[in-house]
This record gives sequence, C-alpha cells and structure tokens, in this order.
Amino acid sequence: MISAIILSAGEGKRIGFNKALLDWGGEPLINYQIKSLNNEHISEIIVVIGSESEKVKKTITQSGVKIIENNDYLTGKTTSIKEGVSSITNKDNDVLLIAVDQPRSIDLINDVVNFHVSNPLKDKISMPFSEGHGGHPIIFSNSFVGDLSNISEENFGIREVITKNTNSIIRFKTVDFSSNIDINTPEDHELFNKRFFNI
Repeated sequence: MISAIILSAGEGKRIGFNKALLDWGGEPLINYQIKSLNNEHISEIIVVIGSESEKVKKTITQSGVKIIENNDYLTGKTTSIKEGVSSITNKDNDVLLIAVDQPRSIDLINDVVNFHVSNPLKDKISMPFSEGHGGHPIIFSNSFVGDLSNISEENFGIREVITKNTNSIIRFKTVDFSSNIDINTPEDHELFNKRFFNI
C-alpha cells in the first residue's frame, strides 16, 4: 500500500496567498488535492501544514485525513517531507509525495499509482515523464524511507535521493499537461485553472 503526503506548509510568498486556500475549480486547492488521491492502493493521506495552520485545518472538509503541523516549515520543504514520512502509520508502505501547488488530474494520479504498484521491481521510484521532463507525483518504494528521513536543504532534498538512485527510476510516459503544473504566481494560477477545467 501507499501513504500519500501532501506538502502544504509554505507561506506562498511569491503568489501572496496561502496556496492551500486558492480556488481550484470552485473549491479550495487543498480539498481538490486530497480528493485526487482517492485510489484503492493509497491507504492514508497525510497533509503537512505550517503557515496559517488553523485556517487550513478548518478548510479541509474530508474526514480520515491525517493532519500534521510542521513548526519548522520556514527552514525549508525538507522539514515537511520528514514530518510527513515520520507520521506514516504503516511503516511498510511506499510513499507518494506531492506539493499542494502542483495539482494533477485525477486520471494522471491513478495512472502513476497503478503503474507503480504493477511494476515488479522491489526498489523503484515512479514518476510521470512528459516532453523530456520528470514530473509529480513521485512515489518511492518503502526501501527509500530511510533516505527520505535523512534529507536536508543543504543536499537539495529529495533530489539527492533521486540522483543517487537513477537506476531505480521508472518513468510513466504521459501527454497529460498537468504532470508539470507548478503554481507560483497569480498568473500561473489563472492560466492553469482555466486550462485545467477548460474554462
């Protein structure tokens, strides 16, 4: 099974707004992200929050979500990843990582999850791959949990784990444009929101 971790602790300085609370197809982005992870192979969803934590908590409407507060979120995204990994209930689970500002189509998430589960490799790092670029979500086999627990900002976070284990990467080839969405500015939000929902 898989534990899915949504990284949602940042301040959203560049966009001037907490990204978890952005409108996404008529609902808060954080709620869309949680619903998009409804897959039979995902046994739990962990949301790591930090900035405006109480407001984000009140925004989350889905039940059964594990909400973890990262008090050190200002020191970097790696602290949120480690908080999420340490909060996994079943320590044998694989780990899916996705940032709140990287919304993906539900079809893409299901495809990547099913691709990961069906691949016979024991040690694998699964990711969507489009137009020569790796995207998200990224799913790590349980064998990489120790590495994820020891990442640091100084060593470029999960990039170090991926770079050291390139032979374990399996790429799900896709033409889904959402595999590389990253909302950093108000312009990004407006453009991607319209394109995502064909507005």
